[in-house]
Amino acid sequence: MFCLITLPFRLLFGVLFLPLLLVRVVLKIVAAVILLPIVFLVAFLCIAVAGVAFVLMILTPLVPFAILALILLAAVRFASRPATA
Repeated sequence: MFCLITLPFRLLFGVLFLPLLLVRVVLKIVAAVILLPIVFLVAFLCIAVAGVAFVLMILTPLVPFAILALILLAAVRFASRPATA
């Protein structure tokens, strides 16, 4: 019964607020069109930085072995030089 009594008022306010709701929807769409490329760019940069950090995290423990390999390579090349006269 209460819904039937308030129906004219709800219809009137619904019609009055319809333009405001449409403006709200349009502003949200405009904001999304402007902000989504920026958000995607920032997300891509964050993923790229995380990928570089992950690769460095994996490779950092291998640095002592790489240094040892370079020292051995230098020693072998130095020892196997032909004698010059």
